Amino acid sequence: MKSKLLILLSIAIASFCSCTKNGDKPAGSINNEPVKRPFGNPLGIAVTKTIGEAGGTLEMPGGNIKLVVPQGAVTTPVNFSLQEVQNTLPGSRAQSFRLLPENVDFKSPVTIIYSYEELDMEGTAPGLMYLAYQDKDGYYNIAHKTVLDEDTKILSVQTSHFSDWTIVELLKVTADKTEMQPNETANLKLQWYLGSLLAPLTTDYPIGDLQDYNGRNASKVSWSLAAGQGSIQPSGIKCGYKAPGEIPATNPALVSVSVPISFYNNARPGVAILTTPITTIADEYFIYTLDGVPHVNGGSGCTSPTCIEMEADNFYVSAEMKSGQHILVRLLGESFGTRSYPFGLEDDQAYIHVNMGDEFDWVSSRFPCEKCDEAHSSGSVKLTRYGNVGDYVEGEFTAEIWYSIGYNPPRKSITGKFRVKRRL
Repeated sequence: MKSKLLILLSIAIASFCSCTKNGDKPAGSINNEPVKRPFGNPLGIAVTKTIGEAGGTLEMPGGNIKLVVPQGAVTTPVNFSLQEVQNTLPGSRAQSFRLLPENVDFKSPVTIIYSYEELDMEGTAPGLMYLAYQDKDGYYNIAHKTVLDEDTKILSVQTSHFSDWTIVELLKVTADKTEMQPNETANLKLQWYLGSLLAPLTTDYPIGDLQDYNGRNASKVSWSLAAGQGSIQPSGIKCGYKAPGEIPATNPALVSVSVPISFYNNARPGVAILTTPITTIADEYFIYTLDGVPHVNGGSGCTSPTCIEMEADNFYVSAEMKSGQHILVRLLGESFGTRSYPFGLEDDQAYIHVNMGDEFDWVSSRFPCEKCDEAHSSGSVKLTRYGNVGDYVEGEFTAEIWYSIGYNPPRKSITGKFRVKRRL
């Protein structure tokens, strides 16, 4: 009997080994290993500057990324360049930039400075953010010596090599939906790129697939409903949120998760709190976030039950928000469909007006100076659905808007979505 049991056990072990030999992973498994990714194509025009032994700086328009070359870092003049490129790191919320030339013989490190002030911080926290670079083989790596300055909203790192740079988060919350109708359910979970890292972050660490957080502090994750209505059902690194039975007065709800992070870098805050807003919406809706503050359609004195008006032929969508603000999104041209419309005043372009109760509107264009040509926002309005009469028109947009008086006026950032039934 004992010998028969040993034979059966040997067969089982051999069968298991044959199924997993050569590093094969079970079906449906997630790759814990670093992932090689393509290099991004250039976007726009590169900014260049020749810097010599005296040192100097080079920065992109808007100042969100800057290169600082200290005195003596190079002994001969070097033509440096900064070029925005496509970000090929899935889940990264920042722009990606290419620094050239490669293989410069630096006598001392240069500093890369990246402002995260304009980034959408939904589902993350500053203490989790690092600069990341793509090496010559295509692998992204977290720059572990990234310095965080929360007062100035700056990430910086010293380096002696050039490549493509962006921002990555050590941890982030993902949700299968952040807008839902009453009584629907959303599923949230805490994820990261670092596979099975169990040690402090003391070297530059290669980035793999975004996957469920299984690190040292996974058992210490804590979920809460920080604001709004509805209910949550925490389960480790995952959490379910159920919307209330009707559209609530307090909207959106805020689902928060706290997780200790100082183990990975004791220069960072001890605990990170990541908050995800979830909006309970009607069948038709218009929502946007203006400088971090969410707004939802609705209000008193509206001419329609949803406070949204839409015309398809001379395309516009306008809405009154519960906050009292009004917004107009207009597309120019004679034919419309599911595509992106950059901002401008020509056919196949878009513009946005927001009235906040001020004397003048905030708009998606500006005059930088008295003799300057009119400049328009980056970003676009994207129609993601354009149904026939009786079906839905859906869209989303990201823009900068400026106070519509004076030169080089104040600026705000806005992102939003809408869904409205087409009636004409």
